[in-house]
Amino acid sequence: MQVIDKTSDTPWLSMRHVQRTVVFMRSLGLDVDAILSRVGILPDRLEDGESKVLLVDFERLLENL
Repeated sequence: MQVIDKTSDTPWLSMRHVQRTVVFMRSLGLDVDAILSRVGILPDRLEDGESKVLLVDFERLLENL
């Protein structure tokens, strides 16, 4: 996963949105660890609610619902 420059024009969002989505995906019984690996979101980054994720990575996560 890329390090995100918050001043760039690249769309990003808070990792907190990803955290909430992961909770929902687990409630559906999905293999979240495998999905996160495929979309490039590392577990250690997921734990940091203050980090950012590229919007495109979040969209790829949502495609697995």
